[in-house]
Amino acid sequence: MIVRFETLRRRARTFFSHGWWGVRILRRSCPVGVAGKPGMIVLQIDGLSHRQFRRALAEGRLPFLKSLIDKQKFVAKPFYSGMPSATPAVQAELFHGVKTAVPSFHYVHRATGRQCVMYEAECAEEVVARLAGQGEPLLRDGTAYSDIFSGGAPETHFCIEGLSPQSLFREFRRRRLLLLALIHLGKLLRIAGLGILEFLLAIVDFCRGLIARHDLGRELKFVFTRVGVCIVLRELIRFHVKMDIVRGVKIIHANFVGYDEQAHRRGPSSYFAHWALKGIDGTIRDIYRSARAANCRDYRMAIYADHGQESAISDGDLHETPLHLRIMEVFAVGPLAEFSRDLLAWEGPLAYLYRRGRAMLLKSADGSGGAGRAEAEGEGEEEESTAGRIVLTAMGPLGHIYLPKPLSLPDKLMYARQLVARADIPLVLFADGHRVYGVNRLGTFDLLEGEAELLGGDHPFLLEVAADLHGLCRHADSGDFVISGWQPGCRPITFAAENGAHGGPGCEETRGFVLLPPDLAGSLPYLRPMDLGRKIRWGLEARLSNRGPRPGSLEENPSIRVVTYNVHSCLTLDGHLAPHRIARVLHNLRPDIVALQEVDQGMERTRGQDQAAIIALDLEMHSLFFPVLAMDGGHYGLAVLSRFPLREVKYGFLSRGSAHAGRERRGFMWVEVEGPAGRLHLLNTHLGLTPAERRLQGEALLATLRPAGNRPMIVCADLNAGPRSPIYRNLATRLTDVSMAGTVARSGREPATFPANYPFLRLDYIFVSSHFETLRATISDQDEARKASDHLPVVADVRFRGG
Repeated sequence: MIVRFETLRRRARTFFSHGWWGVRILRRSCPVGVAGKPGMIVLQIDGLSHRQFRRALAEGRLPFLKSLIDKQKFVAKPFYSGMPSATPAVQAELFHGVKTAVPSFHYVHRATGRQCVMYEAECAEEVVARLAGQGEPLLRDGTAYSDIFSGGAPETHFCIEGLSPQSLFREFRRRRLLLLALIHLGKLLRIAGLGILEFLLAIVDFCRGLIARHDLGRELKFVFTRVGVCIVLRELIRFHVKMDIVRGVKIIHANFVGYDEQAHRRGPSSYFAHWALKGIDGTIRDIYRSARAANCRDYRMAIYADHGQESAISDGDLHETPLHLRIMEVFAVGPLAEFSRDLLAWEGPLAYLYRRGRAMLLKSADGSGGAGRAEAEGEGEEEESTAGRIVLTAMGPLGHIYLPKPLSLPDKLMYARQLVARADIPLVLFADGHRVYGVNRLGTFDLLEGEAELLGGDHPFLLEVAADLHGLCRHADSGDFVISGWQPGCRPITFAAENGAHGGPGCEETRGFVLLPPDLAGSLPYLRPMDLGRKIRWGLEARLSNRGPRPGSLEENPSIRVVTYNVHSCLTLDGHLAPHRIARVLHNLRPDIVALQEVDQGMERTRGQDQAAIIALDLEMHSLFFPVLAMDGGHYGLAVLSRFPLREVKYGFLSRGSAHAGRERRGFMWVEVEGPAGRLHLLNTHLGLTPAERRLQGEALLATLRPAGNRPMIVCADLNAGPRSPIYRNLATRLTDVSMAGTVARSGREPATFPANYPFLRLDYIFVSSHFETLRATISDQDEARKASDHLPVVADVRFRGG
C-alpha cells in the first residue's frame, strides 16, 4: 500500500512538473526500458578552490551542499586538477582519461602553425579528434552543458565544441517557445527579478571598478557578462538538466561558470564571487530534488570543482613595460637577435572573445552575406602566420614562448636566466632531451629533483604537480620556454588583466574539491580527474567503492556494528526493483553484521533474483538465507550477512500458515558469528501483522531464546509492533533495547522506522544481552534509505563488556 501510494504521488508530481511538460513540448525522445537503472548527474562549479569551498560552507554560502555533507553523509575531498590547472585539460582527462591533453588555454598548434584558444570551437574539435580512439568517452550516452568538450555526448548545449549561434536555440520553434514561456511564466518572472538584482549589483561593482581606476570599457562589458553568465546561462542549464532527468538520460554533465567569471574579475575571495555561489547552490538543490523524485532512473550525484583560483596580481599592474616588449629586449642579443623585433604577442581574453564572438555572429547571420560584412569590417581576416617568428601566448598565469629555431642547452639556460632577471618572469621552464629545467630567483634546477625550490615545499601536490609539469613541458604543442607567474611564498602573477587566475602550478589553482556519495568516495586522500571518471563509471555500473571493513573493526575487542533492515523484497518506493540500492544503503552504514527481513530468492515477481546473494556479493560479506515461505516459483524469508564467518545454529517457525488462515507463516534464523573478539549469537525474525498472531509468535520466540542460556545474544526483529506492545515488553525485560541505551534515546526524539519516506511508527528493533554495552544506536534516514525500502534500517555499535 505504501509503495502504491508513493508511486501515484511521484507520478502526479512528475505530471505537474515543468520538466515533464518541457519534454512534451520540445518533443524530446525518452529512452525505453531504463526504469530503475543507474544514472549519474555530474555538476561542476568552475574555479572554486578547496579553501574557498570550505570558507563558503562556513559562511552559509552553500547551505545545500553543507546539508549533503551533514545529513546525507556525502564525502568532501580535495581534487587535484592536473596540469595545466584549466578546464580544457581537466575535462579532457575526466572525459577521455588523457593527462595534459592541451599545454594551456592558449597555445600554438605546431603542425599547422595556428594559434589555438580553447574558446574556439575549431580548437576544441581538433583536440577531441586527437583524443578519439583512446577509450570510450565518459558522456557517450549523456548530455553536456556549458563545457569545453562534449565528452562524446550526442546532445550538447552551450559547449565550446560544436558551438554556433544556431546551436543555442536549435530546438525552439516560435509556437513551442511561446507555449514554454506560458508554462514557465513564474520562473521567467523569477529569472527577470534575479537578473535585475544582479544588474544592480553589477552596477555597484562597476562603480567600484571605476573608483579603483579600472578600464572603463572592460568594466562596462563585464556588467552584461555578469548577468548573462550568473543568471541566464545558469537558469537555462537548470531547465535542460531537469528535462533530462524526466527523460531518463543516463549521464548528465553541467558546468556552472558564474563563480569562475566573478573570481577572475574581482578575485576568488571577493564578495561578488561568493555571492554567485548562493545561486549555484540553489540550482544544485533544485536538480537534486528533481533527481530524487525521478520515476525513470536511479540517479546519483557528484559535484566537483575542476580547479581553484589564485588571488593574483596582473603583470600589467606591476610593470610599465608590457610583457612582450620586455621579452623582445631579452631576445635582442644572442642567436635570436635577428627575430627579436618581430615578436607576435597575444591579446587579452575579453578582447579576443569580443572580436571572435562578433565575427561568428556576423558570419552566421545570413550565410555568405554575413561573412562578407565580417570581412569588410576586418573581422574575417586570417590570423597572422607564426612561421619564422617568436610567438608569445599567455592568456593567464601560464604562457609559452615559441622560437623560430632550436637552441643549444647553454643558449636555453642563458635566455631562461635573462627572462627571470631582466623580463621579471617568476618561473621559466624548458625541456632538453628527457630532462626539464626550471629557473627562478633561487637558481636553476632539474624539475624532478628541485621541485621544492621551484614550486614550494608546502605544496599539497608537490610530486604530482612536478611530474605533470614535466609532461606539459614535453607536450608536442608546448613552447620552447614555458613561463609561469608562480613564485613560492609570494603573491602569484598573471599575464592577463585579472585578479583571480588559474592554469599554473599554484597551491590554490591546482586544488579544487569533489563531493561524492559515501559509497563512491573510497579511501584515496584526494582525487584527480581520471580518478573521478572511474568513480562515475562505477556509479553507472552500480558498483561500490572501498568495500572493506570499517577502520578498527579487526582490532582486539572492537565495536561491532549491527544493522537490522526490512528490505521489502528490494522493491523501492519509486516502484523499482533495486537490490543494488539496498547494498548502497548498507555500504554507507559500513556494518559488520546485517539482519534482513522480507528477502526474495528465485521468485517471479522479483525476476528470479537471489537477493541475499546479490547484496552479499556487493558488500563482500558472507551470507545465509532461510526460506520461510515457498511461493511464486521461489522462496521468501530471512537472511543474515556478516564480514565474519557464519554458522547455522537453528532455523525454525514461530507459526504455521494453517494455524492462521490467510496469514503468512513466520520464522526465525539463529546463527553463530565468529567475531574478532569472540563468538556471538544472532537471532533474526519477522513477526505477524495482527495482535493475535504476535502474541503466539512472541511466546514461541521467548521459548526459543530460553536455551540460549548465558550466550552473548543479539536479536534483530521487525516486530510489526510498537514499544508499548506486549511482545516488546517481554523482550525488553530479558534483553536491552539498543535504541533506549544509545544515541537515539539521548537525541530527545522518538525513534521511528516506518514508513521510510515519512516515518512515525517504530517497528524495527535490535536487542542485546548483558554481555554487550551499546556505544551508539541510530536510525538511518538518509535520502537513499528513504527510497530504497518502506522501512528504515536500525544501526547499533555494540562491544563486549570489559573491552
